[in-house]
Amino acid sequence: MKRKSAGKEIAALLFAIILILSGILYIRYHAEVAPEKTTVRLYYYDPVSLELVPQNVSVNLPSDETLKVKAIVEELKQPGPNSSLFPLLNKEAKVNSISINNGICTLDLNDAATNITPLSVRKEAIRVFGIVNTLTELKGINAVQFTIDGKKKKYFSHYIEIDKPLTHLSSALPNGKKVNLYFASPDFSTLLIERREIVSSQNPTTLGKEIIRELLFGSVEGLKNIFPEGVKINDFYIKSGGIGVVDFDNSILKHHLGSQGEQLLVMSLVNSLTELPDIQSVRILINGKEIDTLFGSVDTSVPIQRFFGITQDKSVIIPYYIYSVNGKEFFCPKVETVQSGKNRIEALFEALKNPPEGMKSYIAKSVELISYKMSPETSTVTLKLDFDDENADSINKAEKEIAFSFTEIPNITRVEIINNGKKEVISR
Repeated sequence: MKRKSAGKEIAALLFAIILILSGILYIRYHAEVAPEKTTVRLYYYDPVSLELVPQNVSVNLPSDETLKVKAIVEELKQPGPNSSLFPLLNKEAKVNSISINNGICTLDLNDAATNITPLSVRKEAIRVFGIVNTLTELKGINAVQFTIDGKKKKYFSHYIEIDKPLTHLSSALPNGKKVNLYFASPDFSTLLIERREIVSSQNPTTLGKEIIRELLFGSVEGLKNIFPEGVKINDFYIKSGGIGVVDFDNSILKHHLGSQGEQLLVMSLVNSLTELPDIQSVRILINGKEIDTLFGSVDTSVPIQRFFGITQDKSVIIPYYIYSVNGKEFFCPKVETVQSGKNRIEALFEALKNPPEGMKSYIAKSVELISYKMSPETSTVTLKLDFDDENADSINKAEKEIAFSFTEIPNITRVEIINNGKKEVISR
């Protein structure tokens, strides 16, 4: 009987312990996990004002701080309370982990959260700073440190640096600047222009560094990357006279590209940098020292001008045609010689109407150059044309061909086109 009584007492004790533990877990769940409706301040993108805007939103939030952050980040994947406000995160984005220490929230996202296409400075800034601004509204969070799949990265996707904790953005979102980058065609026969964004800046040195970074990153449109993987830049700066100085480390000398590839590499670098008005030529150094030749085939004893300065010869023109790669169209420069005694402006326009084999032009043979005039004071050439039979899209592409081609003539930086009395100024 005593054994049975003792057994009942133990069972009752265990039952009581289970009840107590269940009660503790129930209380803890409701205190820390069970969501409650809470009004929080979330940021969305307003396409009208082109800025991040805060909105007070009622969200089911647990009281546990890390779970609260996760719930808020998930909420940022939804449209804003106003249908005109865009969500910050893509549906594929996931939170891997969260930790909060000394006011810094370390937010680990999956790689899919960094997927932004097409590449855009503003789109990336919207995502990064929208998250940062939202989370720093929470008590106890002063900054956000991003990691991607458990690793620190220099950039979130391509433009916005995340290697250090980011604080609340109180100024305008960073803007992008469109630039023309020169990459090689897939057969390595010629250069093609890829239109890309870099982070905008008033500092030409900063812009130059961004252009070099994009060239080293490579094409995103299926063109050939000219710079071999692993090539590093020690420094870039601009000297008086508009000379951009690119200081490579000696890793560039370890790559054998062949004569054609070496010429294209230098032209890619020089032509891309001299798209900036502050840079007229490029000097190449190796570990801070001047060199007479690069690869033994390219003369680097003096600063290098666009297309190696051949446009200084008045018998040379560089018309830009259309070159197709995998169904995409790119502007392609082609060096040609003006026939003896022929006017350079007229010869260039005629060349544009007669593309070489394998290329095309949006300037139809029927388009006439009625007249032209040069204005050295404003570095402008005015072309009076007749585009009567062309549609708007073809005219737009034809105008870009003209702008690229005519601004390769020294001392011309813009083109004024008059078509049926309508005037339009275009540049590169």
